[in-house]
Amino acid sequence: MEKAIGKRLANMAKVKEYIRNNKIKILSLSILLFIFIGALAFIKNDYFLYKEIIVHVISVSETEISGNDEMEPRYTQNMEARIMNGENKGHIIQFENERSYSGLFDYDISKGDDVFVKLNSDLSFSNVDGFKRDFWVALEAAIFCYALILVADKRSGLIFLSTFVNIIIFTLILFLNSKSIDLFALFVLGTLLFTVLTLVIIGGFNKKTLAAIISTLISVVIMMATAIVCFNIFNHDIHYETIEFSEYLLEFKNVFYSGVLISGLGAIMDITIIISSAVNELINKDPEISSKELKKSAWIIVQDISGTMMNVLFFSCVAGALPILIFVIRNGQITYAFSYYGSAEIIRALIGCIGIVLAGPVSYLVNVILRKRWKL
Repeated sequence: MEKAIGKRLANMAKVKEYIRNNKIKILSLSILLFIFIGALAFIKNDYFLYKEIIVHVISVSETEISGNDEMEPRYTQNMEARIMNGENKGHIIQFENERSYSGLFDYDISKGDDVFVKLNSDLSFSNVDGFKRDFWVALEAAIFCYALILVADKRSGLIFLSTFVNIIIFTLILFLNSKSIDLFALFVLGTLLFTVLTLVIIGGFNKKTLAAIISTLISVVIMMATAIVCFNIFNHDIHYETIEFSEYLLEFKNVFYSGVLISGLGAIMDITIIISSAVNELINKDPEISSKELKKSAWIIVQDISGTMMNVLFFSCVAGALPILIFVIRNGQITYAFSYYGSAEIIRALIGCIGIVLAGPVSYLVNVILRKRWKL
C-alpha cells in the first residue's frame, strides 16, 4: 500500500515538474484548443453564410418500397425539418426523400443532418441538393493540425508551410495545363519544385538536405526513364482506357505518366531523407566509422523501410481502382478485374517500387560521395 502511494506521489511530482518546465507550451496549446473549439462552434452554426436553403432534420421515418434478389432495396423517407437560413428561417417543413440501399445517386438522410434543399415559393419541397459537410471537414482539419502541433512541436509551422506551398504549385500546374501547356512537362518541373522546396523548408539548407535532394532527383529520373522505356515497348499491353475519364482526355498517356511520377515521388523523398539523416547521424557520432560499418548500418535501415514504403505505395495506387475491382469481382471476373481494370494502377505501383528500391543505394552513395568530395 505504501509503495503504491509512494509511486503515485512520485508520478504527481513528475507531472508538476513537467507543467513547471513547459508552462508556455501548455498555455499555447490550451489557447489553440479553445480557438479550434470556437472556430468549430462558429462553423457548425454558419448557416447565414450560405445562399442555398439549409434545413436541419428533426425527425425521420422510413418505409421500404421495393427490393428483391435482382434489384437493390429502395426506401421512402418522411421527414420533418427546420429551415435554418434565409427569409423563412425557423419554419418547419415536411418532405419526402426516396433513397436506394447503395446511395449511389441519392441521399440517406438521418435525424440531425443539415441538408441543402430546393423549395418552391410556397415552401413545398422540390429536391435535395446534398449535405452540409463543412463542420466535419473543419473537425478533421482541426484534429490533424492539433495532432501535428503536438507531435512536430516547433517544426509544425514548417510542415504546414511546405504543404501549403505544394498545394499552390499543384493547383498552378493544373491551371497552366488548362491553358494547353503539356501536363507531363509541367509535372517534371513540379517534381523539381516539390522536392527542393519541401526538403529545404522542412530540413533547412544543409548537407543532409542537399544529399536528399540530389538522391531524390536521381532516383526519380532513373525510375521515369525505366518506366518510359517499358511503356514504349509494351505500349499496347497497358489499358489506358480503364483510367477514369480517359475518353475525354486527348493527353491521357501524359496523365498516366504524371500519375506515375508524383505517386512515386513522396515515397522516394521519405527514403532519401531518412537515409541522409541516418548517415549524417552515424558519421557525426563516430567520425572514424569505417565504410564497411556505415554501409552495413545504412543497408539495415533501407531494408527496414523499403518494404513498408512499397506496401503503402501499392495500397495507395490500388485504392484508386477499388470500386471497379469490387464491382467486377462480384460479377465473377476475378482474373479479368486485375488483368484489365487494375492493370494501370498495378503498373503505377510497380514503377514506384522501382524508385523506392533505387532510392536506398542512391541516397547512400550520394551521401558518401558528398562527404568525401566536399568534406561536409
